Amino acid sequence: MTFTKEQLQDIEGQGISFNKIGSDECISDISWDFSGGKVRYNLDRTVDGCPDSVWRYKTVDEFNAIINDGTWEMEGTFESLPEIKANRYTIEPATYTRRDGKVLNMFLLKLNDDVEVSFQVASKIDDLCKQYRGWYDRKRCGWMLRSEMDAESLATDIHANDLAELYIYA
Repeated sequence: MTFTKEQLQDIEGQGISFNKIGSDECISDISWDFSGGKVRYNLDRTVDGCPDSVWRYKTVDEFNAIINDGTWEMEGTFESLPEIKANRYTIEPATYTRRDGKVLNMFLLKLNDDVEVSFQVASKIDDLCKQYRGWYDRKRCGWMLRSEMDAESLATDIHANDLAELYIYA
């Protein structure tokens, strides 16, 4: 099985492990390291008759190459959470009243509660938003944009550049 980055972000806590065929080596405690953007796993093995456990960090491609080399067997079942991944944000119609009283039809882009953005990343998103002639609205906790297409484009840019990290609370 080849895992995507999104699937590896879901894998923690699902009890999936890989056992090496004909050996006592085992890959367990698989999780996603959001700070480094890599797969984190524990390699359990026996070295010179003594149990040894080592934490490893690999990219998605390196991890897939290891588990798909034909010597590893997966234990457990993987249940992806695509409905959470697909809906990281909402876009809703909104209005904005200027100081002179003119009402503008806008669109509000809001990230869902399971998405966290740091202060530094929020400023990067604000810079992206300015490219679409939009701004962050503190009262509504979202980015105001002039068209739905601009809001969709900003949401795509945010997730294409991995600016928002997804945390799933169990």
